[in-house]
Amino acid sequence: MVAVFTSASLACMSGVMSTPTEQPTLQAPTAVLETTDNYFPLNEGAYWVYTGTVKWEINQKIEEKSLTWKMEVVETIKSGSIIGYAMKGHPSDLAWYEEGKERSDYAIIQVGPSRFYKADIEVIDRLKDETDSAVDLVHESQQFLDIPLLPGKRFCEVEQITRTDGKYCWIVHEEEKVVLEGITGIPSETKSAYMLTFATLPDHIIIQFVPGVGITQYMYIHHGTVSEVDVKLIEHYSGRVQTQATSDNNHTVSHSVLE
Repeated sequence: MVAVFTSASLACMSGVMSTPTEQPTLQAPTAVLETTDNYFPLNEGAYWVYTGTVKWEINQKIEEKSLTWKMEVVETIKSGSIIGYAMKGHPSDLAWYEEGKERSDYAIIQVGPSRFYKADIEVIDRLKDETDSAVDLVHESQQFLDIPLLPGKRFCEVEQITRTDGKYCWIVHEEEKVVLEGITGIPSETKSAYMLTFATLPDHIIIQFVPGVGITQYMYIHHGTVSEVDVKLIEHYSGRVQTQATSDNNHTVSHSVLE
C-alpha cells in the first residue's frame, strides 16, 4: 500500500495550524515531469479507487465505517487552452458521510498547463457550446492544484494569499520519497510525494499527491461535530487516449496512446 503521512508530516500540519510563523519556504522542485498529462493523468477512462474509514455523528453518537470509493474521468472536452473533465466520485464526497451517500458528479477544469479547478458539472455543457465565451467559468476559490508542486507554494483567493496564519489557502509542504506498493495498476517503486493542506477555522484537509499518479491519500477532519475521512489509494488506471489528430479551434491537436 502507498506510504502514509509520517509523524513528522502530521506534526508539520499541526504546526501550520497553531504557529503561523512556521510556514514552508519556497523551494525549487527536484524534478518536473514534462507534461501535465504525466503530472496528473486525467485521461478519459482513468480511475482511482480508495479505501479507508469515515466517521460521522448522528444523534450524539459517533458512527464509523470502512469503505471503498472510486474517482473516475467520464469524459474530456477541449476548448482552446481549456480542458474540461467530467468526473464522478471524489474522496471529499465522504465528508459528512451518511448511509446511502452516492458519488458526486462534478467537473475538473484545467486552464493552461498548470491550473486545476473543481467546478459544478454544468460547466462541461458550456465548454461544448461553441458560442459560449467561457467568461466566469471558474473562480479562484475552486482552484485545488497548481503544478508543478514545490514546497512553500500556495494557491487560493487573492485576498487570502497573504494571510500570515496559512488558513484558507492550499499550501504545499515538504517533498518526501514514498514507496508505492500494493496498489493495483501501479508498479512497486519509490516516487516523490507532496503534502498539501487546506485549513480553515472549522476544519482542515490533508492530501498526499504523487506526480504521475494523483491523490494517493485524503484526510478530512472537522473540529466540531464529528466528521472525519482517511482514505488511501489501492487501485489506479491511467486511462487511454487514442493517437490521432483532431481539429480544435482551427488548431491541430495530437494525442498519444497511454496504456
